Amino acid sequence: RGQAEEEVVQRLLELSICYLDSFEPRNLALSAWALAKMGYKDPEWCRCFAIQTLRRLPDFDTRDMTMIVWAFATVHYRDDAFLK
Repeated sequence: RGQAEEEVVQRLLELSICYLDSFEPRNLALSAWALAKMGYKDPEWCRCFAIQTLRRLPDFDTRDMTMIVWAFATVHYRDDAFLK
């Protein structure tokens, strides 16, 4: 990835974080998966996604949770509150 791509991803993430509470669980999971798949390792996005996931935990199915956990593991993000 080049600097320009990194800046685009960062800007898109900054804009989307404002709207995470309106994401359906599947969209949140797919977004986390995509960021991790790209190797984007900013812990701030993980923290924001973890907060939203915990707030709406009953709405997540097994596949969505698996994608979120995989994304966090892939970028080596650990949040003990999330794991409880």
